[in-house]
Amino acid sequence: MLTLADTLNVLAPRLPAALAPEPAYAATRAAAARLPAALTESAYLECRLGGAPAPPDLIVEVRGAARGVLAGNGPGPGLSPALAAHPVWERVA
Repeated sequence: MLTLADTLNVLAPRLPAALAPEPAYAATRAAAARLPAALTESAYLECRLGGAPAPPDLIVEVRGAARGVLAGNGPGPGLSPALAAHPVWERVA
């Protein structure tokens, strides 16, 4: 299954280290690895400007049929079993 982390891996060589130092970017990729790439057609990173390094925020837009991915009945693979069973996600779903 392709994940959003695979997408971020393509972006990584083009992302200035000043915006997302590797340890911080690794945390963002770890979160993205739990989300299937089929979830969205657009995503963006919000990086802190100045101050202490922090993981970039990953913002994902979910539209139309991709909403079913979150519910477990959409196109492509759904959420990982570990994420789908997480107490926080169960409250949202």
